[in-house]
Amino acid sequence: MQKAVIIFGPPGAGKGTQAEMFADAFGFLHLETSRIIEEALATHDSTEYIIAGKSYTYGQEKENFDKGILVEPEVVVHWMVEAIRSHARAGKSIVFSGSPRTLFEAEHLYPVLHECFGGNGFFCFHLTVPPDLSVSRNMRRRICVACRLPHEPNKTVLECTRCRGSLVTRGELDSHTSLRKRLEEFEKRTLPGIYHFEDQGRAVSRLDGSRPPDDVFRHLCALLGLV
Repeated sequence: MQKAVIIFGPPGAGKGTQAEMFADAFGFLHLETSRIIEEALATHDSTEYIIAGKSYTYGQEKENFDKGILVEPEVVVHWMVEAIRSHARAGKSIVFSGSPRTLFEAEHLYPVLHECFGGNGFFCFHLTVPPDLSVSRNMRRRICVACRLPHEPNKTVLECTRCRGSLVTRGELDSHTSLRKRLEEFEKRTLPGIYHFEDQGRAVSRLDGSRPPDDVFRHLCALLGLV
């Protein structure tokens, strides 16, 4: 049976690592908001379309994106819903690492996930880590310049394990000050989305993300009945 798995957690909890492990081991599609946005902008034209009564064009959103302006939340959710439904129709299992990131996203994505995967095929997990470990992990990790997949510090891994792109640190983006701010943002913006899922009757299993990735993965697989 196809599944939808959402892995929540603060920066450095290992969400992306676990999602990639699901993709490698079981063929799950790892859906990342940033990649969905880039693919939508690359494949659609500039035709006007309407979302919740408001007019948008892909051309304008692409122009904003190229300038570093955030894509409108309504548009992001629209594209995510398109991706979820498309992969569900194709019979694919999907895994999210971090999304939905806000209450707005959670409110709009929950009914779609439930519709596409049903009550028995839709699972949520929250990886928890102490703040100091979150900061430490992020300051040491490297990011692929091409696909942005994060990699744990490892002197033997010299290129991206997904696309073979170059690995770099993110400097100021992963500085101590920036990471503390991102932890605050997680608590203010993402936790309400997790609570919304629980309010809808969806169980959110909490796991210790400070454990080694292989241990966390085995625990997740056991909870999903994949072992």
